[in-house]
Amino acid sequence: MKAFSSALSSGALASLQTLSFGDAYLGGNNIGDEGMKAFSSALSSGSLASLQSLFLYNNPASNSAKDTMKAVASNRSISLSI
Repeated sequence: MKAFSSALSSGALASLQTLSFGDAYLGGNNIGDEGMKAFSSALSSGSLASLQSLFLYNNPASNSAKDTMKAVASNRSISLSI
């Protein structure tokens, strides 16, 4: 997830609108605190400017890391399912 977050920060996926991680879509990703926080940081820096929906079901990140992602998604008006 850290490498993916770094790629996002580079602007490589600027026009992406929906991203799915979790059982309902890609399954078994095991995104933990470090990955969730790196992803949150990339999003809060403006990466994926066109992103509208984000699905992060069934990942083992702590409530604190998920709350950080929720705040970033809210600030960016991204529909988040976590």
